[in-house]
Order: sequence, then C-alpha cells, then structure tokens
Amino acid sequence: MRTTEAIHQAISMKPDGAVFSAADLRLAGTRAAIDQALLRMMRAGLIVRVARGLYALAGQSVDAQTVARAVAQKTGERVGLALNAELNHELVVPTSGLSRTVKAGGHTVVFRRMSQRKVHLSVTPK
Repeated sequence: MRTTEAIHQAISMKPDGAVFSAADLRLAGTRAAIDQALLRMMRAGLIVRVARGLYALAGQSVDAQTVARAVAQKTGERVGLALNAELNHELVVPTSGLSRTVKAGGHTVVFRRMSQRKVHLSVTPK
C-alpha cells in the first residue's frame, strides 16, 4: 500500500473536525514520505493546514478546544480546561509548557503557563 493511500485510510477513520499531525500517521511510511504526501494532499485541496504541523480535512470546521488538545498532545504538555469562554475567537488555556499564542483555523488559542497545581486544578470543573 502506498503512503498516500495509507494516509487517506487513516484520515477517513477520524471523526469530523479532528486535527492530526504527521506523527499520528507514522505507521503509513517514513517521515519524509508522510511529509511529501501531506504536502501533495494540501496542494490538491484535500486537507488544510490548521497550525504548524497540524492538519484537518478540508471543508470541516475545527473548534479551538480541539486545536488546543492537538497542540498539547503534539508537544507533550499538560493542559487544563479553558479559563474563559470563547470570546472573539480567543481561548485561554492553562498549560505546563511555555506561554504562547497559536492562531489556527480562524481561532486564537492562548496558552498561559501556570504551576502544575493550577493546571491540575483547572482540569476539574468548579
């Protein structure tokens, strides 16, 4: 099975609005082959780049929470629940990693560094 076919099959099994990275597709082939296949699929309009290293199927809406979870999974960080409700397409998420802002899919996700205790407390809704 070719890398592109394996990627198509893996992506088709994901739910609507799912975000994926090249690391999620590592069983489809070598890293270089996966990167080339994703680039070709992006140029063909089958997938869209949501953020650096994150992709979604074209034509599907991706919410900010999904982007925040995907970025956290990709970097290995621990994240809590969003501090503020989504206002003006901005979502503030407590994280154990570095503070930064990620603009993805028409949303702005602000990762704010907090202590491990505060991140852990933010996971439980109050």
